[in-house]
Amino acid sequence: MKKAITLLTILYAATMFSQNFTAATDTPFIGTTDGSAHLVDVDGDGDLDFFNTGKQGGSGFQGITELYTNDGSGNFTLVVGTPFPGIESASAAFADFDADGDVDLILTGKINDDDEIANMYTNDGSGSFTLVVGTPFLGVSLGDVVVADLDGDTDLDVIISGYNSEAVSRISVVYKNDGTGAFGIFTASPAFEVANEGDVDVEDVDGDGDVDLLVTGFVGPGEMTKFYTNDGTGVFTEDATASALFTDMRDSDADFADVDGDGDQDLLINGRFGSSDREAELYLNDGTGTFELAAGTPFIGGNAGTVDFFDADNDGDMDVLLSGYENSTPHRNTRLYSNDGDGNFTEEISEAITGINNADIAIGDIDGNHTKDIVIVGYSNT
Repeated sequence: MKKAITLLTILYAATMFSQNFTAATDTPFIGTTDGSAHLVDVDGDGDLDFFNTGKQGGSGFQGITELYTNDGSGNFTLVVGTPFPGIESASAAFADFDADGDVDLILTGKINDDDEIANMYTNDGSGSFTLVVGTPFLGVSLGDVVVADLDGDTDLDVIISGYNSEAVSRISVVYKNDGTGAFGIFTASPAFEVANEGDVDVEDVDGDGDVDLLVTGFVGPGEMTKFYTNDGTGVFTEDATASALFTDMRDSDADFADVDGDGDQDLLINGRFGSSDREAELYLNDGTGTFELAAGTPFIGGNAGTVDFFDADNDGDMDVLLSGYENSTPHRNTRLYSNDGDGNFTEEISEAITGINNADIAIGDIDGNHTKDIVIVGYSNT
């Protein structure tokens, strides 16, 4: 089979599955792989703009980072003169780090074949970004940026993980925010099991008001999944019981959502373990942070893919979009599963969404019609 070219597609949603998602044509975007895609309002005009970074494809270094503004109807225009370098093996996160009412950016990845960055950019409110010098962030690639109030002081802290070539190792570092967007390394946090080619997710799974943490990925020579609970101050302790329950995964992605309407956060992990085994496993939470593997789910796992919970059909429950490289042909797939509200899922086979891996997906209402649209980027089958 021919190796896929890079792809970027917008799928516009109607209000019901019977009406399907429709692929947009003539978008100005450049397809990427191993990157990070975001729909986010950078200029404060009430619509979702589009940010994309990653490898364009081809030999040698081919990293790009591009920002497009939206006119409110889903028509995008490239913003020229942004300060962002082109990067590969990228991750990014938007949030209001300095509490001035607009979204700022942390961007990580390789800026050439040898060096990584972890840069912070502040937004002036109009979508114009400025590099912040002197941050303590260590550059990484093949990693993740997680933003959350880890210590309960109402500002947004950051966890940056991935491979750091200067250390010749994988790292995972917690950075605390002083409330103004100035960060320092949080030395009280214990060292997490560190990984790349994986995912870091935070959610309050035990209902105690703070966010707990899941890490998946490659640790060499194998894969791992570890779960940590937060004491409320940002100090995490591994929950060995949960860690032992979850399948160790690499080339992985995970997401939390209340799939069965009982008010707590359940978990879906999608990835690979062993030499070629691929799984997408749903774990149901009893409300105390104790999980149980759900039996009989229809999910087909794929590595180097994505997991995204969202209400695709506007019925008030969490449906799920899965992508990745599957065991069976045509290998690269993107599958939408609808939820009946009780956590029972059915694949919507009428949805012909382009299959991808080495992927990222951004979801939001692009055209202002109060339905969720999808932007998918990655390798396709053709």
